[in-house]
Amino acid sequence: MFLLPQKFFPDQENYYTAIYSHLLRLLGDRGSSINLFVLDQGADGPLPLPARIHPEALAGIFIGGEVDRPGLEQIVALGRPTVYIDQQAPEMGIDSRW
Repeated sequence: MFLLPQKFFPDQENYYTAIYSHLLRLLGDRGSSINLFVLDQGADGPLPLPARIHPEALAGIFIGGEVDRPGLEQIVALGRPTVYIDQQAPEMGIDSRW
């Protein structure tokens, strides 16, 4: 699963779109797939994870861009391997700058 905050989604030429496209090709070549979920991270509350996410069906999660703390807590609670791209939350042990 590839999670991308809404603010990064509209630009078809952005960094995260390129990463998603590459993962889609790479996994497709291996007979697998990846789902894209665009997250609406509004100012009035935490990032809502899609209700249709079933952790037992996920091999892993890629997150493109920064997600707020409540959203990160929801993702961590899924208990799946996660790759963070441009996410800094050192208080949670997450810092993808290095």
